[in-house]
Amino acid sequence: EIFYLSQHSLRSGIHTGISNILAYNFQNSDYTHTVITLVSCMGIFLLFAACIAFLQIKIMHFLQCKKKKMSSGISDYKSIQQSKEFLNSILDALSAHIAVLDNKGTIISVNKSWRRFAVENGLEWEGYGIGTNYLEICQNAFGDNAKTAKQVVIGIRDLIEGKIDKVRIEYPCHSPKENRWFHLRTTSFQVESETYVVVAHENITDRKLAEEQVNQSNENL
Repeated sequence: EIFYLSQHSLRSGIHTGISNILAYNFQNSDYTHTVITLVSCMGIFLLFAACIAFLQIKIMHFLQCKKKKMSSGISDYKSIQQSKEFLNSILDALSAHIAVLDNKGTIISVNKSWRRFAVENGLEWEGYGIGTNYLEICQNAFGDNAKTAKQVVIGIRDLIEGKIDKVRIEYPCHSPKENRWFHLRTTSFQVESETYVVVAHENITDRKLAEEQVNQSNENL
């Protein structure tokens, strides 16, 4: 099983969204804009989920091609290189900050959004973190998000061991210039009994701000 959206989670999200919409009348134009924002975010969420599923399939294909070449001893560099370029193109097309980990938690690939975020936020990781152990970074985190980081470590280890099939955590990541929130989503897949993990940090600031506006509107009723 590569990836799935549980029907319960989907129903729960839709129910929450509808409840918020019905809680207030649509004569308020600001509220209407907020609702449109929330609905748009739901659409982006579903599209993102589909992209992650497709991404995992292509990663599996690339790794299988690579292993096949290594085990057979037949040089097929062009085919593997094309698969790698295609995989990187998919990774770079996604808005989430994505890293692929091996079964020890070491980062083996990152996408364009991940690299851009690193540059914009002064993260001085050699190779944008490739070769660095993601679990160790989270385990050694300190400050306001230290507790969340350690939850991520536990979740990813359980994912690698096959105890769970996904990890989802929302967390704040504010900068000196703005307040930001992210949704961390991790899923795993296997290639010839080896487990890999896709870690995706999606910026959900617009959705969080929209939810705050809805909550504020409800409190003013």
